Amino acid sequence: MATLKLSHKARLAVAAAVVDEMPDATIEDARRETLRRIEQIEVDRRKKDNDYKRMWLSADPKRKLKKQQDNKAWLQANPLAGVTYRGKKKDHYKHNKELYLNRMRAWRTNNARYNTSRKLEFNYGITIEQWEALLTSQGGRCAICRTDRPGGKGAWHTDHCHATNKVRGLLCSECNIGLGKFSDSPERLEAAAKYLRR
Repeated sequence: MATLKLSHKARLAVAAAVVDEMPDATIEDARRETLRRIEQIEVDRRKKDNDYKRMWLSADPKRKLKKQQDNKAWLQANPLAGVTYRGKKKDHYKHNKELYLNRMRAWRTNNARYNTSRKLEFNYGITIEQWEALLTSQGGRCAICRTDRPGGKGAWHTDHCHATNKVRGLLCSECNIGLGKFSDSPERLEAAAKYLRR
């Protein structure tokens, strides 16, 4: 079966035809038109080839059945031929999941500071050094309740303004959740404080 792609000689012929038809065109315009025509010719060839295959297979139902059986037998004899690179990777991960998970855990453990630094820069636009300086300036305590225990999962929460993304301070888990429940609203917090003092 003839190749569906145009040969180098055929491509040159298309380019020559474009130059003859568009003598005043710039090099870039001529190149773009040549590529467009080559692509169109190859699309037409593929369509014609597919139409011929459909006609040839539909002409005799046994041909289609035999073709399917031949394809199935070939794939069984060559199991990796029909598998994509992505499919191979997924299959390898499926059978070696624990190995991949252990690698990820080890990398996170060995690069904990780097990981934290990337998250801080991405989420809040501050470096890990700035974060540590902020914690030191707070005396290693929550900016609101002054506890020295972060609570929750054992890490301080970086509190920030959701409108400006500016970091306000570091909070323990309970204070951070409390502010969130009050939607960071000073008015609601003052009303709550007034209510508690009644």
